[in-house]
Amino acid sequence: MQPPSKADYYVSLGVQQSATAQEIRQAYRALALKYHPDKQGQGVNVDAKEFRKIQEAYEALRDESKRAQYDEFYVYIQREWVEYRRWQKTEDPFEQKRRLRAEERQKRAMANENARMQTRAWGNAFESGEKDF
Repeated sequence: MQPPSKADYYVSLGVQQSATAQEIRQAYRALALKYHPDKQGQGVNVDAKEFRKIQEAYEALRDESKRAQYDEFYVYIQREWVEYRRWQKTEDPFEQKRRLRAEERQKRAMANENARMQTRAWGNAFESGEKDF
């Protein structure tokens, strides 16, 4: 199961849906100080992914019209995340790893088969003397 396509912005910022604009701003500032790549210590290698996630959440929730649009669908977003988290807790991590490996093997097998078919097609065209291949 893939994570939901839409982020849960309230969870990203650690605030309730009923949070005020000031509470959202305070949460954002605290997290930005913690995760901003420029605020990390010397020699600390930081992935900016977490900061971008926080930035995206703040951009969506600080604007009243964007927040209203987001809130319209928040029930569905929240439901998807609850289902995803429940699935994560119930799936055996070893089984998940085995499943991902099997999917990867299947993708490689399909790619190899496609390459073989392409090679056969070119070989047949060459053997038949076709000039436009």
